[in-house]
Amino acid sequence: PRKPSCRKQRTGQAPTPRTMDSEAEITVFYWPIRFRGNFLKYLLEEAGRDYKTVSDYDEIKQALDDNKTSYPVFAVPMLQIGKFRMSQMPACVLHLAKMLDLEPTNAKNKSLALMMLLNCNDILDSVTMNGGHYKMWEVLISCILESITTFLSIIFFQRLNL
Repeated sequence: PRKPSCRKQRTGQAPTPRTMDSEAEITVFYWPIRFRGNFLKYLLEEAGRDYKTVSDYDEIKQALDDNKTSYPVFAVPMLQIGKFRMSQMPACVLHLAKMLDLEPTNAKNKSLALMMLLNCNDILDSVTMNGGHYKMWEVLISCILESITTFLSIIFFQRLNL
């Protein structure tokens, strides 16, 4: 059975400040890989919202440079809603959840959702070995080679036992 959605049912009410943003064009700036930027995209897709993705390096750099006179946007993923821009995946997810009426309605579930979001962020930091400061690719290649070696050893020893 499908779990009930956390979305609130909308009625014919006048737009509130929370929902007015939901009519603006949304753009997600992120590299062409599945990583932090996907959390924003998943939320937008769950809400059925159209959005644009910008993944070209020059366009991303230009957008970050253009924003230096406004709010301090640090890096991608960057979310743009109309003319408003913000960065940091957890902050963007929280903003989208509120804007799209996807955030939980009670304090306990809001806290659990925040915990899960921050857990995801911690896991991503672990996967990249502290943002790449531990020579991520060398470690990753080493782990892959070790896994392949272990796998081949198991196969070899199984054949010897036959």
